Amino acid sequence: MSTRNYLIFEIRSKNPEMESKDFGRSFLSDWLSAEEDLRPEEFFFAERSKIKFMVSELGVEGLVNGWPRNCETFRRKNKPKYKGMISYYREKVLTIFLTMGQKSEFMIRLYKLLLRIFKADYGSIRSNDVEIKQNWFYKEFYGVTQERGCGTYAMSYDKYGLGFRIPQLSWVNYLGKDLVERIGEDKFKTLEAYQVEKINDGYLIITNPSHRVHGTSEGYAEEERIMQHLGRQHFFDRDLIDLNILWADYYERDDNFLQFIDEIAQQKK
Repeated sequence: MSTRNYLIFEIRSKNPEMESKDFGRSFLSDWLSAEEDLRPEEFFFAERSKIKFMVSELGVEGLVNGWPRNCETFRRKNKPKYKGMISYYREKVLTIFLTMGQKSEFMIRLYKLLLRIFKADYGSIRSNDVEIKQNWFYKEFYGVTQERGCGTYAMSYDKYGLGFRIPQLSWVNYLGKDLVERIGEDKFKTLEAYQVEKINDGYLIITNPSHRVHGTSEGYAEEERIMQHLGRQHFFDRDLIDLNILWADYYERDDNFLQFIDEIAQQKK
């Protein structure tokens, strides 16, 4: 992607059957029978691969023969354009990258479709600029700036001494069954937001009708209001990060480096 701001459309699932051909057949059948503008047109078995698997030529069964390898990345070449990938390492993650010029209504329709058929546990649509502001930390080591992200998904939280935390809410959010049980379903039933909808066993929360409010003072205020209603203690807070823990391995690397330099100096004496 360019250095311009863009949207990250993400859906996570812990479904252990995700890599089975039965799941692939069900998932692809539902996706490719949806409204035309929501359907992918090409699949690739790896990012930047030149080998294309054309949906129009292979159909569902042709794609299922190579599931999931031949469906790791996908795109629409015609408008509305998008490109994305499905990762199978640890959690199963479906990610789509969209320009800020994309229509909000289209993205919400696509998101609702994929939430249902991908059997999501968690997901969001957020801007890259907001993610950098909320989740990235920077430090200089020997004149080189190092960067590290924290708080974008639940697996990373215990590593930094926070216990379990849900990523901060963004423009579009999906909290699955486990997260709903952790917070309490009554909080979702009494939540007032632009859109709150139960999908599968979780809740979709849309904070504003337009993604362009996301990243503004108005957008941040609405996201914070909703987190306060659900219980702010459940969500990531960068102010609680212990930077000594965050950069612990870099400090250790520094100590080793300084020891190495000292040993070299001693040998030269």
